[in-house]
Amino acid sequence: MALVGCGNIARAHWRGIRNHAPRIKVTAVVDPNVDNAASMSERTGAAAYSS
Repeated sequence: MALVGCGNIARAHWRGIRNHAPRIKVTAVVDPNVDNAASMSERTGAAAYSS
């Protein structure tokens, strides 16, 4: 699964995925802000991409 957009709402979505759907693996995070993508990548272990 990819998270597209790595702002505040994405962090909430990530917590929900992690806590309630442990079989889902986030493999990519995408955000035009490279810092946001990098931060979410550190949280999820997913590859970061900027759009």
